[in-house]
Amino acid sequence: ESTIRPKIQMDLRSTRVMTIESESQRKVCSTGLSQDTLKKYLDYNPNTGIFTWKLSTNGRTAVGSVAGSEDSKGYIKISLLGHRHGAHQFAWLYVHGVFTMIDHINNIPYDNRLINLRPATYSQNNHRKYIYNPTGFRGVRFRSGFYQAHIRINGVITRIGSYETAEEAGRAYEQAAKKYFGEFANTGKAEAR
Repeated sequence: ESTIRPKIQMDLRSTRVMTIESESQRKVCSTGLSQDTLKKYLDYNPNTGIFTWKLSTNGRTAVGSVAGSEDSKGYIKISLLGHRHGAHQFAWLYVHGVFTMIDHINNIPYDNRLINLRPATYSQNNHRKYIYNPTGFRGVRFRSGFYQAHIRINGVITRIGSYETAEEAGRAYEQAAKKYFGEFANTGKAEAR
């Protein structure tokens, strides 16, 4: 069953229109599961983000029990008919019939409420991750007596500039992140250790 997608789709989380170019930047995700198959075995509550079993696939799983388990990164993973995927991707497939890369808006990987999920490109999704940074600011490092601001756009690291203070470099990074990533911009301070 292949369907032809229109050249313009409405973004299901806002009124913004996505062109085929932004759609094609999404990581190609493939699963052998259809929306109908998923709904046959699982029930999803979009208000809580929790999946429960409608049918047992192995004779050991109790009907009505919570499906999935938390992995080492905090994501809920569900195995169904030989396919193991994130509950957030299953949630999108369950409701919208599309299996694609999904971003957790609040950055909490186990919060799979529908209101907290949105489709994202690989670049948008990975931009939001926190990383260790001793300066305390995302995209800022100390080199050659200056604080340098850098940003990664579509896998390419771009230098923003050099600044006297970490705060100035942090502000420059924040402006660039808002310009290039819009609502996906993660401008919070980096996690310092």
